[in-house]
Amino acid sequence: MTFAETLTQIKDIVLIGFFLFAFVLMVLGAILAVRLYRRASRFMDRMENVAG
Repeated sequence: MTFAETLTQIKDIVLIGFFLFAFVLMVLGAILAVRLYRRASRFMDRMENVAG
């Protein structure tokens, strides 16, 4: 196995790791955004009930 092939394999592994990391971050961000949206909508409902 030549040095170039080894380097290419390392690049592939790093790229796959980066994509997995980005995917996990996106999933966590989506979960946090949904939780925040639910909390904000409940808060708005409460404010409407107090005002109304």
